[in-house]
Amino acid sequence: AVGAISTEVAGQSLGIGGECYGEVVRVGEDVRGLSVGDRVIAVPPDGMGSYASIDARWVARAPEAMSPAEAVSGTCVYATAWLGLHWMARIREGERVLIHSAAGGVGLAAVHLCLRQGCTVYATASTPEKRSLLTSLGATAVFDSRDVPAFEEGVRSATDGEGVDVVLNSLSGDAIPVSLRLLRPFGRFIEIGKRDQYEDTRVGLAPFLDGLTYATAHFDVLMLKHPDRCRKLLEEVWEVLPELPRLPSTSFPISELSKALEFMSKGVHVGKILVEIGATTVQPAPPS
Repeated sequence: AVGAISTEVAGQSLGIGGECYGEVVRVGEDVRGLSVGDRVIAVPPDGMGSYASIDARWVARAPEAMSPAEAVSGTCVYATAWLGLHWMARIREGERVLIHSAAGGVGLAAVHLCLRQGCTVYATASTPEKRSLLTSLGATAVFDSRDVPAFEEGVRSATDGEGVDVVLNSLSGDAIPVSLRLLRPFGRFIEIGKRDQYEDTRVGLAPFLDGLTYATAHFDVLMLKHPDRCRKLLEEVWEVLPELPRLPSTSFPISELSKALEFMSKGVHVGKILVEIGATTVQPAPPS
């Protein structure tokens, strides 16, 4: 929405509003398990608006124990983290996991999933406030995501030079080869960012002599290319979502959408950014 990366995913141009909460006003004749009046959460390709037509595979009843903000802010980030950590990295109790930019939505979800699995969590974040938050949540050590040499040295020192078993990455540039070097033999590098892929960045293969795995956990691609497998992933997440820690969020009314996008682009937020669609006064644009 702010032009940082392409909006085209798996050959399809996506809008904004990748998850939403609302009330069902109509259902198709072949839809089962959903009825008019149900309060639901959904993950449409483009859900920004007062009404949205959504494939039933991307919709589930909202958990009664969760507020609308809690329900809508959890699905995509926990699903992305679940895809990367459980389906791809197959994290196990006692493993060491390095989570980059861990104060964002997916990062926080990943921290909670790793701790829930009994892993030791190392993390990076861009500000002292974010790093303090991650430490309070249970991360063993947290480093500055914007200082690549410092976090490399920090992780090596914290692990007695052994490194980590899994990296969940969303950083770009030099952070990628450095993070690959931090993996122990047969470690797993799980990428959730896309900038370097769109830019076709080259990565040396030498680290892979240690049996490393490189995989991309792109939830949106799974949804568009393998919808039935994605539905299974969503069912796994939705089943445990009420038990998982709630994620912090910052809300804006739809009338302040531009402010929400600007806030997101600065990279200072913690958790999720929500846009509320409700009764909004429409301000006519001044004549040009």
